[in-house]
Amino acid sequence: MKRLLVVFFLCTTISCAQNSVIPTAFDLQNLFRKIISGKAELMETLTTICQKGDTVLPSFQTLLNTPPLKSNNGIAIMRQRRGWYFSAMALEQIGSVNSYAILQSLAQSHPDKEVRGFAINSLAESYYSKCISDSTQPDRTILHILVLSIDDTTYLTTKENTIGTIARDGLMRWTGFDFGEDVRKVPGIRGTIIQVPAELRKDRELWWQTVGIKLIWNATDGQFE
Repeated sequence: MKRLLVVFFLCTTISCAQNSVIPTAFDLQNLFRKIISGKAELMETLTTICQKGDTVLPSFQTLLNTPPLKSNNGIAIMRQRRGWYFSAMALEQIGSVNSYAILQSLAQSHPDKEVRGFAINSLAESYYSKCISDSTQPDRTILHILVLSIDDTTYLTTKENTIGTIARDGLMRWTGFDFGEDVRKVPGIRGTIIQVPAELRKDRELWWQTVGIKLIWNATDGQFE
């Protein structure tokens, strides 16, 4: 009986130790290859990884910072791009202040348009929802990222939309400001829609410097004002 208890204790300890291991970027690549090949389910795998929270962020950063492959190997390039995209999905699912900070960086400079677009969409939608639901204090820098992206006509197959439209809708959601180039009514927008003066529509950086940088988050109304 004692021997059985010892064996059970050892097995439990080993299992806990394995569950506490933080996957490296190489480990993540292997997991993503299993997803691509159909040997693992995407959301189930991401959920398991994301349970580790911020501790796995360095591994995702390493993977996302890998230079684009210069190769004629289409399969290798596809794997890399999907690995990047799965990593961005995981960052959104983790949903911490630090993971959204990485998404901000991706939204500004990642070489893959789908990853960059996913990050902008995340800042425009899920980050907004998080700040509304759990009183997170948002980083005003996202307004700068969004306003500089509203003229981007890059089409995202994963979102079936352009980066510019996503950014414009997000900016309207966060601030109520309408730059006048897309007058569609976006579901879920809170507050009053404000027409932006013509001179500021032309110069996105000028809007940021004269208006956006001065806006203050109003948690009650759910907008920067």
